[in-house]
Amino acid sequence: AAKAPKRRFSIAARWPASCAAPKAARVAAAEERAAAEAAQQSKEEDRHARAAAEHEAARRLEEEQSAAEAAQQAEAAQRAEEDGLAAEGERSAAEGDRQAREAAEAQAARQLEADRLAADEERQTREAAEAEAAQRAEEGRLAAEAAQEAKEERLAREARPGRADVPDDLEGLHWKTLSQMCKRHGLQHGGRKVDLIARLRGLQPAAAPA
Repeated sequence: AAKAPKRRFSIAARWPASCAAPKAARVAAAEERAAAEAAQQSKEEDRHARAAAEHEAARRLEEEQSAAEAAQQAEAAQRAEEDGLAAEGERSAAEGDRQAREAAEAQAARQLEADRLAADEERQTREAAEAEAAQRAEEGRLAAEAAQEAKEERLAREARPGRADVPDDLEGLHWKTLSQMCKRHGLQHGGRKVDLIARLRGLQPAAAPA
């Protein structure tokens, strides 16, 4: 025979009304716990989000600081390179000035040496001309003395006879001529001119009485 269908009873039908209140409290507590867990999870998510935002901000700040430091280092390196180039330019300019100054000093020294050599050559030429002029003057003086001596010798030879070849004008003769005449006549030929004249006067014969 066919089985009779089972009767289905709901939980509410099985539990009396006195059991419904604790169930509602448990449901409300579960919902509160779920809401608290959801709030806690939301807070945790907010905390994680803030931490992530702070981490991202810190990373960006570090990147900006690194970029700023890199820029400063690059700028410092560029300034150092520019300063080095400027210093090198100044050293090159100073070296150029030094070389130009040394070249000018060398040129001045060469010019001074050339002027000194020219002055020495001019002095030597002047001294040679003066020496030649002095030599000519000495030769002229010796020639004049020789001519005077020859003249005096001629005058001595042309002295009147009877006077022992001694001229009357003995005072006008040079000491050398008087000395030679004394020597020729065997007289002492040294001493003063007046002594020589006196010796030669002794050779002259006395004047004849009138």
